[in-house]
Amino acid sequence: MARARFSTALDLGLQLNCPRKRLHPQPGKLSPTVTKLMDVSIIIVNYNTKDFLASCLDSIYEQTKANSFEVIVSDNGSADGSIAMVENYFPKVILIKNRINIGFAAANNRAREIAIGKYVFYLNSDTVLLNDAVKHFYEYWESSSSNKVIGALGCNLVDESLHVIHSGGRFPTYLDICRRNLNITFLHYFKYILYLLGIRNLSFLDCVRKVSPRSSTTYLGRIDYVTGADLFMLNNSDAIFDERFFLYYEETDMQLKLKKKGLIRMIIGGPRIIHRTKPRAPISKVSSFSTVQSQISSLKYAKKNLTSRTALLEFIIKLDWKNRAVRSILREYSQYFKECL
Repeated sequence: MARARFSTALDLGLQLNCPRKRLHPQPGKLSPTVTKLMDVSIIIVNYNTKDFLASCLDSIYEQTKANSFEVIVSDNGSADGSIAMVENYFPKVILIKNRINIGFAAANNRAREIAIGKYVFYLNSDTVLLNDAVKHFYEYWESSSSNKVIGALGCNLVDESLHVIHSGGRFPTYLDICRRNLNITFLHYFKYILYLLGIRNLSFLDCVRKVSPRSSTTYLGRIDYVTGADLFMLNNSDAIFDERFFLYYEETDMQLKLKKKGLIRMIIGGPRIIHRTKPRAPISKVSSFSTVQSQISSLKYAKKNLTSRTALLEFIIKLDWKNRAVRSILREYSQYFKECL
């Protein structure tokens, strides 16, 4: 019976992590004649990143001078004091208190539903503005001769050492997604086999990660998708995320829809934003919550946008989830992966 439930979770594909009951009105219910009252609505999703969030908010209010703006924080049930911090130190922030972690896409949508800016600026809580990035995005869009066909803007993000890091890329193909998941599966089994052989200290694998630099490609101009860490868009129906994506692939899916509508996505010069590096779990840990979410979202993306024949991808993910160490992650976060057990 357990095996049947395990198979059903992947067979359902797009049904996994379906959005919860809405706590706010459906988007688009306001009259189309309502005038936007701000230039930009800055939207930040937060989940237990209090210190990062405080730095991000500090930088927004310090750097953003040229435009009228509001900041909306959509908190996903944080338990680290984030809500109290925002209420005590940033009283101007509009705070949405989601009772539970409803996912990145849904939390952004809850904020967009009440946003009154002409534009929305989706910003990660672990970012820091180094200049008036809002001004650069706003003025580029407003002054561009092709502003009628712009769908999204972003910039070249940098790390704490000011080295360019992942800021966007090309749309993944089905083979790309299969290859990524196969790499995850191989790595998980390799680490688990070492564990079974009695090699408990896998810290040497951290050296592999340290010598594997993150993408440092500098982009300018058109691109397939801009990373969701700094996504500047018009505040309209194009800026709604598909809530079936709990975590990962939601911005890629959104911008694929923009492409189908003939709207371009661009990386521009001018904005300077640090995307801070969160402490990562030791690589010696076989899997993680975010890794499993990326597997689920990759399957949803493939089913929705690439092909109905996802047997190979499903086989790869099922094979990984048969790994006892990976299944322990599914049990640890059973409230999110109940159908996978």
